[in-house]
Amino acid sequence: MVKDILMPKLGYDMTEGKLLHWLKHEGDSVKAGEAIFEIETDKVNLEVEASDSGILQHILVHEGEVAAVGERLGVLVVPGVP
Repeated sequence: MVKDILMPKLGYDMTEGKLLHWLKHEGDSVKAGEAIFEIETDKVNLEVEASDSGILQHILVHEGEVAAVGERLGVLVVPGVP
């Protein structure tokens, strides 16, 4: 199964965030609860954890780019899930 990695909404007024750093690369294994990327908002820098385990298949938003809340940042392949 393919799952989208989305820009989270970290506060009531948050509309976008800047992707500072991917902590994983395409093809890397990811475990649920493991930090996968770091974002910057107008108030905080924060590492964001993966919600599922799988393989980081594709990065859509690169380091230094700004993305809207809910925008697809990457794609995670979750093996064994129909």
